[in-house]
Amino acid sequence: MFKNLTTNSDIEWIKSISEIDQQLYKMYKLSPEEVAFIESMIKPMN
Repeated sequence: MFKNLTTNSDIEWIKSISEIDQQLYKMYKLSPEEVAFIESMIKPMN
């Protein structure tokens, strides 16, 4: 099930990208291994 990504969202979209990432990892209940994999594959946005 996908969450609503509008202004009524559980995510605070005004935060930094890394803080939003952490909120999304928690929302989707990702394991530390899954988070490490994602972070190893995705280049940081500048």
